Amino acid sequence: MGATIPAGAWVEIERVLLQPEQRAAGLPPETASTPYVLRMNGFLTADAAEGDEVTVRSLVDHEHTGRLVRVDPHYDHSFGATVPELLRIGLPATSLSEAASQSDPDTATGEQAPGNEHGDEHGDGGAR
Repeated sequence: MGATIPAGAWVEIERVLLQPEQRAAGLPPETASTPYVLRMNGFLTADAAEGDEVTVRSLVDHEHTGRLVRVDPHYDHSFGATVPELLRIGLPATSLSEAASQSDPDTATGEQAPGNEHGDEHGDGGAR
């Protein structure tokens, strides 16, 4: 048995909701062969150790039971490695909008177009 984790600690629990043989037909084989697992975070309601069956109270004040797997859980996922081809996707559009603003003298100097001194979309001072 590991170190005692005090009641009130922020922890992650997991509970198997469906075994592989209980899962719906038609799932891809790699999905169908794994259990359907609930993972959630909450505050321990009683002292426990990692691996114990525990009850936690969630942030929305619901109680859930499961096996204690982690104390002070954090997110450690990512979106994977950088894809160099995706880095430049927005650059042509940015270059085009910069070129357009440089060719428009009102935009380039920061001045408003004649008749649009109030900076409104329709040039009518907001009177509609």
